[in-house]
Order: sequence, then C-alpha cells, then structure tokens
Amino acid sequence: MLFRSQTSVLTRTLISGNYKAESFDVAFNKDFIGGETTVKPAFEMNSNGLTWNVEESKTGFFNFNRLKSENAQLKSGAVYLSFWLQCPKPLNEIMADPNVPKVSFKFSVAGGIKIWLNDQEKYSSAKSVDNAIIEKLPLIKGWNHFLVKVVKSSDNWSFEGKLISKDLEFLSSMRSALNPYSEKANFYTIKHTDPEIVYDQHWGLQGDGWYECSTPGSTAVFKFYGTGITLTGLVFPNGGKAKIYIDG
Repeated sequence: MLFRSQTSVLTRTLISGNYKAESFDVAFNKDFIGGETTVKPAFEMNSNGLTWNVEESKTGFFNFNRLKSENAQLKSGAVYLSFWLQCPKPLNEIMADPNVPKVSFKFSVAGGIKIWLNDQEKYSSAKSVDNAIIEKLPLIKGWNHFLVKVVKSSDNWSFEGKLISKDLEFLSSMRSALNPYSEKANFYTIKHTDPEIVYDQHWGLQGDGWYECSTPGSTAVFKFYGTGITLTGLVFPNGGKAKIYIDG
C-alpha cells in the first residue's frame, strides 16, 4: 500500500533521478525517460542510464535536495515518481451516475511539475505550488498509472501529495502498487511504531522501543493489501501468546 490508509497521503513510490540539465527550461521540457506519456516504470528498470528505485517517506514529504548534481555547472535537474492506483468503479464516464464518488489529488511542490494520469497530461506548472488540486480524477475501473515529474528550480526541491474525497469508505477501498504488472518490489514493511497500526488502550511504548501489553484480549490492528504477510519480531519465554486474524 503506497497511500497511508488513515490520511490517504502518498508515502511510497518508484523514483528515478536526478536527470541533469543546464537550465530549468531544458529540464522542464525535455523527456528524459524515453516516453513520458508511455513509459511504465518497474523496480530496477533503467531509463536513460538511471535506475528506478523505491522511495519511502513516513510523513509523505519527499525531499530531493540530496540528489545533487556531480557537475556544479548544471543548475537544474528532474526527478520522476511513478505509482499505480486501483479504482473499483469507473470515474471517467461522461454520463456517469451522479452518485459515483469523486476523487481528487491534492499536492504541493517546490519546483516545476508535470503530472500524467494514464498517459494523459493532467497538470503542468513551471512554478512551485501549494495545495494544488486535480479535481475529479478520470479514473478507469482497474489500475491507473500516475507519473509525476518534479524539476529543480531553487534551493528547495520537494513533493507531497494525497488523495481526497468526501466518500472516505470508497477512498479506503482503493488499492495501490508500485507496478501491479511487475513481480518486483510490490512489498512494503510496517514497523511496530508505524501510525498505520492501531493499538488499543492496554498497549504501551516501552523504553526499549517496543510496544508491550499484559492484558488478555488486547488488540493491534492494521490494514494491508497483498497475498501474504511475514511477522518479524523477538520471542521471549514469558512473552505470552497471540492469535492472528486476517479479514476477520
């Protein structure tokens, strides 16, 4: 899951960059990946000499300033983000039922930005923007591909985005993936301190960094999408027993 379930904030994505350029205009207008409207990135795929890797931000704030150019004379560059969203209903039909939920994408960026949805450009700005919104995303039923290009224009270079909708139940039913058609890297780790996990009132965070509980029947719940799960942790003789339930 790439979007945090409680807030719908984007926290994981495929990323490729820094694609270096001698000016902002060049970086903004140049297609560095051989098909901005057609490419379907996958983990470890190579685009113009750079590899697509997984980037994660627990807060949803992606800071690209670490992607410094090796050539100090190159004042600009571009980074790409790629992710997929699965929609259970078609939201792209002109005569759609007026009761069909509306989903939008809200984002802030330091730098220039272009956003493509299913190979169609949906947003473009050569200036930094705060809390911009792409209203009523025309999502098809099934998997939808987002490609985001962020171009460095100043000392700040960042991106953050989230899905928004008045229908929170519908929003929570949507799935996400780095690339649903690739077997690589469609996994993620949820640590015990992750806010995705909902502990009941009997749990407490101990000084050694672990949550502990001595009350029978206490629960810790989290939501995930996938075909399997691995539970990793420490086992102690006096640690007690736990039952694990999936889908109830």
